Amino acid sequence: ENTSFDTVLDLMRQGYYIMLECMYNYARWIVLLDYCTPNNSIHEKGSLSIYDPYYDYVRLLNVDEFIAMWFDKDYVHSKVEKDFIAIRKNNEVHM
Repeated sequence: ENTSFDTVLDLMRQGYYIMLECMYNYARWIVLLDYCTPNNSIHEKGSLSIYDPYYDYVRLLNVDEFIAMWFDKDYVHSKVEKDFIAIRKNNEVHM
């Protein structure tokens, strides 16, 4: 309920893969690859490097634009916003 984008960034720093549902191209789950800030400034909003599995491509999104789209396509009925899945990376190598 109190999820913020900072929560998602913290999970990435802890080693999680993140997938988010948003209104990017109308109701899309995207994979968050990286968060980039201009000149590594903590005071400026940055961009997100995302993978769109539907179109099978990587692109950059403005963070503010993404946050404005971070809700379910059926939000009026579901009231779901800021939906995401976090999966911890497996650091073990099996050969």
